[in-house]
Amino acid sequence: MALTDRIRTLLVDDHEVVRRGLIALLTEMLPRVDVVATATGADEALQVVTTHSLDLVIMDIRLVGSKQHGLDLTEDLNTRFPDLAIVIYSADTNIELVRRAQQAGARGYINKSDGSEIIKQAIERVTNGGTHFPKLPREIEPPTPGEQKVMKLLAKDKGDSEISTELDITEATVRTHCRNIMSKLDLHSRLELRREARRRYPPDLDE
Repeated sequence: MALTDRIRTLLVDDHEVVRRGLIALLTEMLPRVDVVATATGADEALQVVTTHSLDLVIMDIRLVGSKQHGLDLTEDLNTRFPDLAIVIYSADTNIELVRRAQQAGARGYINKSDGSEIIKQAIERVTNGGTHFPKLPREIEPPTPGEQKVMKLLAKDKGDSEISTELDITEATVRTHCRNIMSKLDLHSRLELRREARRRYPPDLDE
């Protein structure tokens, strides 16, 4: 994108005060950013993206009243519009949500407490083909997809029997997955495992 090009932007946040504040901030520090539309939830955002030619979406994770939260919507948009740059703008500092944003296809993650200069740098980077994420601690061996499914259900306080039924695996396999996860993440009890599962997969985002 040329330095003189307008950055056609959609803001997705369920709080009007946040939307207005971000528009004012962007107008002041990045005049190239042209906020062509705002949305409060997934359905509205999808309608805007399909009817407008956009360069950038800045989106919160938690969208109250929306059928999809921001991470699911990011994955959907990234699949359908791979050239569209998506930046998560969230108050969440949970490192696992940053990882999930990356996996969903976001090009950046900005915390709402970040200063204006960081926000400016992030937007400039992602609209020029780069990325902007907080530095993540490296996992020695991340949980497998099957183990992640178990963790998501543990986060919802499901027991071994319920997890077994829902995933169509034996309870012995559930227990094996749990032991493997605990070994990988250096956890020492099922209570620690359940707490870690809730941290990685907050129940209100994984209904």
